[in-house]
Amino acid sequence: MLHAMMLRGESTRKAELADLCSVLLPDESSECLGLVLRISAGKTILLAMGGNLRMQYYHAALGHRDPTLCPVGALAHWLVLRWEICDEAPPDFRRRSS
Repeated sequence: MLHAMMLRGESTRKAELADLCSVLLPDESSECLGLVLRISAGKTILLAMGGNLRMQYYHAALGHRDPTLCPVGALAHWLVLRWEICDEAPPDFRRRSS
């Protein structure tokens, strides 16, 4: 996501699962999935320097035809690794707080 969304490392380290969403883009040639990340604070968006929790910044990335360069596929593999291979319990998606 760092390269696809042109982010700094601090922005992605502070990202949580609740900050991500996917968008299906029906007007593209095939099924195209966009990944959207919402950020409210980071190295260049300091809370002390005028950034606040009401001010949101959005970054997006599209799937790449080369699977080794696809940020959407990389995120999917990471989640499968955590929840299926490492047997970590997935969060409860019924409540936003979890």
